[in-house]
Amino acid sequence: MEKLIAVGSVKGSPGATTFALALAVVWPRPVVLVEADPAGGDLGGRFGVPDTPGLASLVVQARHERGPGLWQAHAHRLDLGADVVVAPASGWQAHAAVTRLADHPPPRSDVDIVLDMGRLYDASPAWGLAAAADAILVVSGTDVASLDHTAALTSQHAERERMSVVLVGHTRFTLAELVDVLGVPVAVSVPADRRTVAVLSGTARAGRAWTRFGVPAAARTVALALHASAAAELPRPRAALDEPAVPVAVEGGTR
Repeated sequence: MEKLIAVGSVKGSPGATTFALALAVVWPRPVVLVEADPAGGDLGGRFGVPDTPGLASLVVQARHERGPGLWQAHAHRLDLGADVVVAPASGWQAHAAVTRLADHPPPRSDVDIVLDMGRLYDASPAWGLAAAADAILVVSGTDVASLDHTAALTSQHAERERMSVVLVGHTRFTLAELVDVLGVPVAVSVPADRRTVAVLSGTARAGRAWTRFGVPAAARTVALALHASAAAELPRPRAALDEPAVPVAVEGGTR
């Protein structure tokens, strides 16, 4: 069954678009990455591809056609191997396109979708698309302020049962402490890795086997877990609250 995986963050720039792109690159079956950030798209500028065809043209066609292949018809194939529906860089144009797409979403008849929602604020029109998501990945920094903002969303949001957190960087907290504060599972801890981030940002060329390391490797762990689950749910480490904490990466080793 086709799956829709939404990716976003709460505040700042912890790398939601970068992780969404990595997820699309390593996804184990045909997938399209859709930029649904109402603040404007980044991938067109990163990789020098036009936004037409893209999100705006998809919105227009989706109002009149519902057949298979619609998502792919408006996607660009990046050199990294991902098919991407690019959003306009303009915020007002992107906001309008995301709003209209949420009103008339094309069917997922033959392809999985990774949805880059950008910042997950309450009034974001991207929530209309995420309402159909099988899983919502919230990308967060590991400093106290970032975790506070993330916890404010994940611990109380109506969609929290489908949420998991992707941590970017090292943390001094144990997994048990993080799950207790965030109220949802931690999907993966993404290591600081400038090389693969540069590739995913369009500023460096991909070398041999580059997806085996860093961000793509972490994304593959999540992709395989989501793909293997009939309900597209990541394992929920509830036991970590009652048993010795599973270590997560911290500065200088594990804790």
